[in-house]
Amino acid sequence: MSYSKTIVCLANSSKSNEACVAGKVIESGNIREWLRPVSSRTTQEISKRERSFKNGSEISLLDIVTIGFEKPIQVSHQSENHLIEAGIKWEKIGIYEWANIPKLVDNPDTLWSNSDSSKHGLNNRLTVEEAKLFNCSLYLVYVDKVELNICPKAPQFGDMKRIILASFKYKNCSYRIDVKDPYFYQRDDGKYITESAYLCISLTEPYKKDGLCYKIIAAIFYEERFK
Repeated sequence: MSYSKTIVCLANSSKSNEACVAGKVIESGNIREWLRPVSSRTTQEISKRERSFKNGSEISLLDIVTIGFEKPIQVSHQSENHLIEAGIKWEKIGIYEWANIPKLVDNPDTLWSNSDSSKHGLNNRLTVEEAKLFNCSLYLVYVDKVELNICPKAPQFGDMKRIILASFKYKNCSYRIDVKDPYFYQRDDGKYITESAYLCISLTEPYKKDGLCYKIIAAIFYEERFK
């Protein structure tokens, strides 16, 4: 049986040329669990058509949106996944107030396991077995400062694909994680520092290349951007 849930959108990141949307459920004015709408496609991304409202506009961060679903479909550690109801338009019913964003913040002791790092990252990946121990794949955390480094991936080898890396500390542990928030894609190469930010961090499904799960920053929230 189909059902609907209302969420505040906390992620609208890039995935397979489309988007990965996620947010926290709002029920009777109270903040509930995380929820990630997914499609029936193999990579589960949400298309532009699927994330658009009746008036043609697309979902944005902090939108409060009602979405129809067919069923929950947990995949490994991604316990938040729900299959969207095909052909049913999402309904925007408001915008979440910036002043209330602290009510959405999580307070985990650590960002999953900090046992492994990629070439460009720091404490940014873990095994599927480690990920399953947590049974969750989304956090919204507050950090005092985040530094973005936008640059070509490997210019010395002719790889000029641009990457965005965010460096920050959370509970005395340092991280360097890929950013998939499209808002920053149009910025010039360079380093950018933002004080007092909220980071929506997602733990991916296992990558086919190495079978590891990667931490990515799906959205960066700070006052100048949203007020």
